[in-house]
Amino acid sequence: EGESGKIAPETGIHDLREVVEGAVRILAKEAQRKSLELALLIAEDCPGPLILDPGLLKQIIMHLVGNAIKFTDTGHILVNVAKTSETSTHASISITVSDTGIGIPPEIQSRLFSPFFQGDSSTTRRHGGVGLGLAISKKMIEGMNGKIGLQSTPGQGCTFWFTVPLEK
Repeated sequence: EGESGKIAPETGIHDLREVVEGAVRILAKEAQRKSLELALLIAEDCPGPLILDPGLLKQIIMHLVGNAIKFTDTGHILVNVAKTSETSTHASISITVSDTGIGIPPEIQSRLFSPFFQGDSSTTRRHGGVGLGLAISKKMIEGMNGKIGLQSTPGQGCTFWFTVPLEK
């Protein structure tokens, strides 16, 4: 940790595909245990080597996929990686995690990224809390000049997305 309390990033040149595949692979057994299909789709035009912090990116992906597994009883989870824009020096990457889980009511969605939010008590008891993970993920993504959000319809699943600009 640095003096300001920020976590020192392990930034270097890494293959985006390998980082994302590594994060998803770690959670594959957990998805299998619940008989869920866990699929990863990486767009062909995604740049390979980028300057990024692999541990940070893995942590965010694992948190979003872990939540998707936790709140999905049947169906699938799809992790989709795409390039949203590119210049000669940078590429903006979008990662979405969609599930066929319980979904999130609109009144909860607006508070979901707050560090003190736990979801409603019946859901928390049944699935375990969403805890600090989303607030921490949001902070990490914003620290990379990115954005995070979600779309959800209760009973029809959830899609969390985040975009981050990365240097080539």
